[in-house]
Amino acid sequence: MSLDLQQQKPNVNVSSHKLRDN
Repeated sequence: MSLDLQQQKPNVNVSSHKLRDN
């Protein structure tokens, strides 16, 4: 479960970065 949460955290960060890059 801890891994799932950690994987979701970076995912959200990447989404934010992608939006800013665009």
